[in-house]
Amino acid sequence: MATRPAAEQAPLRDLRSYARERGIQEGLAETIYEEEFERLSKEARVRKFLPLLAEKHAKETLRNAAAIAA
Repeated sequence: MATRPAAEQAPLRDLRSYARERGIQEGLAETIYEEEFERLSKEARVRKFLPLLAEKHAKETLRNAAAIAA
């Protein structure tokens, strides 16, 4: 894993914990986070909140995927 800015470390750590609690591979959660972060960063006006928004969107994606799989 590459070194991330401090602003990204806490949301990503929380997302990994979220994934572990639900039996989801941490690598999958991290990949989804990175994709969401990249997607959001293309249109972001206020970059300060990107890590939190990416975490939120990644959790939604994981929840939706779990609901479909169930």
